[in-house]
Amino acid sequence: MKRIVTFLITAIIILSSSVSALAAGCNITIDKVDAAPGDTAYVDFSIADNPGIAAMTISITYDSSVLEYKGYKEGFLSDYTVEAHPSKNQIRFINLEQGNVSKNGIFLTLIFKVSDSAKKGNSKINIAYTKGDFCNWNAESISPVIVSGGINITPANNECEHKEFSEWKTVSEPGCNKDGLRESSCKNCEFSKTEKISALGHQYDDFWTVDKQATVTELGHMSRHCKKCEDVTDIKYFSVKQSEENKFNNKEETQIKPNDFTGSITEKDESDNSQGVNSDEESVTVNSDQLKENEKGDYTLIIIIVCVLLIAVGFGIFFYIKRKK
Repeated sequence: MKRIVTFLITAIIILSSSVSALAAGCNITIDKVDAAPGDTAYVDFSIADNPGIAAMTISITYDSSVLEYKGYKEGFLSDYTVEAHPSKNQIRFINLEQGNVSKNGIFLTLIFKVSDSAKKGNSKINIAYTKGDFCNWNAESISPVIVSGGINITPANNECEHKEFSEWKTVSEPGCNKDGLRESSCKNCEFSKTEKISALGHQYDDFWTVDKQATVTELGHMSRHCKKCEDVTDIKYFSVKQSEENKFNNKEETQIKPNDFTGSITEKDESDNSQGVNSDEESVTVNSDQLKENEKGDYTLIIIIVCVLLIAVGFGIFFYIKRKK
C-alpha cells in the first residue's frame, strides 16, 4: 500500500509541474566609454526587454590593475548592495525588490578611475552569473543576454581622432520585436562604437492556418502566423457548422485563404495586431495571450482528471488486496 501511495504522490507532482511557465529572457548592455589615464569614467548598465525581475545577484568583472572602483550611482531599482573585491577583479551587485520590476533603462552606474599608468586599449567590463542569479517574484529563473562593454583608454594627448572605422559587424541579430546591435572599430586604435539595429516587425502569412480542429463539443481556432517567429494574429474561433457553411477544411495545419468567414486582409492587419469581432455570433477573435490562457486551462483540467483516475485506481487496488486477505 505504501508503494501505491508513493507512486500516486510522485505522479501528481510530475503532472502538476508540467504547467509551470518558464520566465522569459532579456538584454543587459554595459556601456562603452572613452577615458584617458587619470580620468574618472562613468559606466552605465542598462536593461531592455525586461520580463519583470524581482532579484539579481551578479558578479561584475573588471581589471583592477587598470581600473580603480570609486563607487556607484543608483538607477531605477530601489534596493542595492554593491561591494568591490579588487583582489578578485570583481564587484558584487545584489538587488531585491518587493515585486517584479519591468522597467527598462539604466539600473546601475559604476564609477572608475583609470590608472595613471594605463596603456592605450580597451579595458573590458562584463557580467558573470549562473542560473538562478536572476529571477522574478515567482522564483522563476531569467537568463539575460549580456552585451559586454568597458572603458576605451585613449592617450592623454588625444592623438587618435577615430577618423577611420571598420565596416559594421553584427553583434546580435534583430528580431520581430527585439532590437539588434552592431559594432564598428577604429582602424587606428582599439576604440569601438555600437549602434542599435531596429526590430524588423512581424510579417504575417496571407492566409489563415487551422491551429485546432473543431469538434461537435468544442470550437476550433485558426490564425495568421508570422513568417519569422511564432507570433500569431487575427485568431478566429469556429464551429464544425461554420466550417461546413463556409466550405473550408476543418483539419489542423490546413491553410485557408481569406473568405467571407475570415474577412479580408487589410494593411492595418499587417502593422497593427489589434483584434476585431467577426459578424457571425458564433465566432470570436481574440489575441494570442488569450489563446495561451485557454490552452493552459485545458492542460490543467486534463491533469486534474488524470490525478483523480490515479487516486481511484489506487483505492481499487487497496480494496482488492484487502478483500483477498
